[in-house]
Amino acid sequence: MERVSAIIRHLTFEAQSAASSAQSGAAAGGPLASYRAKSSFQPETMRRYLDGRFYEFKKAMYATLLQDPLFRLPIAELELSRKDARHQAIRLMRRVIEYQFVTEADLEQDPMIALIVSNLLTSFDVSLAPKLFLSCGMFAQCLVNMGTERHLKYLPMIATLEIVGCFALTELAHGSNVRAMMTTATYDRTTREFVLHSPSYLATKWWVGLLGQTANYAVVFARLIIGDKDHGLHPFLVPIRTMSDHMPFPGVTVGDLGSKLGQNSLDNGFVAFNQYRIPRESLLNRLADVTPEGEYVSQFSNADRLFGATLAPLSGGRVSIVGLALTNLRSALAISVRYSAARKQFSPSDNVEELPVIEYQLQQYRLMPYVAACYALDRFYVWLSGHHFSQLQSARSGPVDPALVAEMHALSSAGKAVAGWITRDAIQTSRECCGGHGYSTCNRLGVLRDDNDPNLTYEGDNNVLIQQTSKFLMTSLRNVMTGKPVKSPLGSVAFLEQFSTLIGSKWAVESEGDLLKPAVLLHAMHYRTAYLLQEAGTKLQSIMESGKDVDTFSAWNQTQVHYLHAAAKAYLEAVIVAQFDAAIQSCPTVSLRGVLSKLLALFALWRLEGDIAVLREDDFITGQQAKLLKETVLALCLQVKDEAVSLVDAVAPPDQILFSPIGRSDGEVYKNLYNTVTTTPGCFERAPWWAEMHPPVEKGSKRAVFDSYLKAASSSH
Repeated sequence: MERVSAIIRHLTFEAQSAASSAQSGAAAGGPLASYRAKSSFQPETMRRYLDGRFYEFKKAMYATLLQDPLFRLPIAELELSRKDARHQAIRLMRRVIEYQFVTEADLEQDPMIALIVSNLLTSFDVSLAPKLFLSCGMFAQCLVNMGTERHLKYLPMIATLEIVGCFALTELAHGSNVRAMMTTATYDRTTREFVLHSPSYLATKWWVGLLGQTANYAVVFARLIIGDKDHGLHPFLVPIRTMSDHMPFPGVTVGDLGSKLGQNSLDNGFVAFNQYRIPRESLLNRLADVTPEGEYVSQFSNADRLFGATLAPLSGGRVSIVGLALTNLRSALAISVRYSAARKQFSPSDNVEELPVIEYQLQQYRLMPYVAACYALDRFYVWLSGHHFSQLQSARSGPVDPALVAEMHALSSAGKAVAGWITRDAIQTSRECCGGHGYSTCNRLGVLRDDNDPNLTYEGDNNVLIQQTSKFLMTSLRNVMTGKPVKSPLGSVAFLEQFSTLIGSKWAVESEGDLLKPAVLLHAMHYRTAYLLQEAGTKLQSIMESGKDVDTFSAWNQTQVHYLHAAAKAYLEAVIVAQFDAAIQSCPTVSLRGVLSKLLALFALWRLEGDIAVLREDDFITGQQAKLLKETVLALCLQVKDEAVSLVDAVAPPDQILFSPIGRSDGEVYKNLYNTVTTTPGCFERAPWWAEMHPPVEKGSKRAVFDSYLKAASSSH
């Protein structure tokens, strides 16, 4: 890390101070000073704890970006057309590669650093990180984790953007149902080639990030066919556009999907193949291969095991989306909490100063649980991504424990869903908590909302994806009920071993103090999951034994609402709380444990509050305990309110990257917003169509046209 230290020493004072803008804002006083003075900790101390071993690296990377004029330009989504935004994104991609924030040696030593870079770039422009990650991350890792030695030669060209790769799995007619993909790769023994073909327009690969205008290679998933035998989906390394003139190869039809709700500097595209030939060596053959003579060989005798192992590396995409959502969550909360602390409205009496809106209970109840969720998700994300990279490293030396693959799949599927939903709701709530000012594009909450939105559907629609977690949970419960051991290398479903005890238990809560104990909170969260699984099992069995001609597929479908879907969410939230608790217990800075413990309790009780009806169904909690739970949530919101500004200071990006006038760390919301609006080009210009406002409109001059249609409509009856 000597390179990092050198950057820190030599970068300008302006860039360094911007990288810790929250501290400089606090030192300068201003509207937020009183709240910072109430905090029990220093934001930089919290930031150092959260960033851990990457604290110096992140500080240096922020400073590097902020001294670069290219990164001082307005956020692409706010100022540029889609065409110009994409062009700007390419410039930024190339600049990031020029800085080489991470070397191959860095990645080998600590692969987690790749996600750190991705999340930091996301805080600047939500589209920039996916553009880099899709090619230099996901595409490259497909070659490493799915391919063999013959594919590694492409990595240096990927690292310099000579090759820009993408990931083509989803098709026009199928997304979540991966097994139904239609694209084929038929082996030709004579030429020793695969023939890629899209049998219908429905088989067109769709929503492929970077493919619209940028990528020249793709990892394409297609059904591998030898003779009459379909061996299922396999990954292939496929050239799409020529390296010489960036035009598509003959047999390849590739295009752009056009404008989207957000992330428009990321070009999503489509591709179809017409008898397009690629070499036999294009098959990414770590798990399965085809000999030159056309013999199919695989280290898996079970096709389902092979399918699962093939898609296992894709958990990385879902893990990364947890990080992207978390980055958006941090930015949204930095804006809404700082604004709420600075914005004053109403007072108890005429001779009393107006109150900051954060002092109102409803504002606290709307925002503080999301602050708690931000910290809880952060610790969960660090834990999950660490195990993801451990799994990838293990896979390089041989088959990974199937139980670990299944558990990671369940965790990443539900993790992506829960993080995406929490962030979606937090951004919308933040927008509303900032009133009319939150609706202004320049304050960035609308941009965050639209740019975060795809986190809910790409890499799997959340509502469909989380069903993978439901299946994992039901399988684990079945093992318990039949006397088999619970397979949980990461311990996330170990609580099911006490399933019978949990189902018959009651909540041992008599006071607010009891509700602050992690063990008490986890008891309730594990009970909730176990109870929902029990009810799901009962519902499934009832449907299957109803005497009607109902298959398992239909029974599963009829058990989603209220049961399986809720159980998967409850399971993941319990894991989040467990990992947050473990992180607090091991926190080396004792002074931080108090506020972190309040955040843990608030997050857990907030999520349980949403399921009070479930907890009451079988009398796990009493009516009095339900009331106490709700009162404690409000009490914690009040306590966290005084810590909130410092809490968001500790996770917010620098002001120049947050790029929100009402979210700046100085708290001068009106001055910043006024200056931004009045210095925007065109603010004081006369409208180019002003002349069309004169002369006055001839009122009723076209009334006869309307009367004719009105008469026709009346006569038709």
